[in-house]
Amino acid sequence: RLLAKTLAVLEDHCQYTRAILDEAHDRVSTLRRRSVLTTWHRVANNAKDDRRLKEKNAIKYGKRLMMRRAIQAWHSGVKNYQEEREMDILIEAKWVQVQKWFDE
Repeated sequence: RLLAKTLAVLEDHCQYTRAILDEAHDRVSTLRRRSVLTTWHRVANNAKDDRRLKEKNAIKYGKRLMMRRAIQAWHSGVKNYQEEREMDILIEAKWVQVQKWFDE
């Protein structure tokens, strides 16, 4: 009879210990899931910040590139205009020479 009581108490203690261990495992798994979710949120936010920074830099570099191309086009247009003007001046000078030659 004493042995039966001892075994019953031991069984109750084992069930209590298993319940505590199961609760501890549940808490650990919950904390792990939270940790994974927290890490995932942190990585996602960092990636979002990196993406926004890259987009901002791309826009900035795109504007610089467009401005540089516009300035280069303007310079080439000015250069072409100057060359055309020089050619017109040379043609006008030749025309004056031809007129003088015809007049003589």
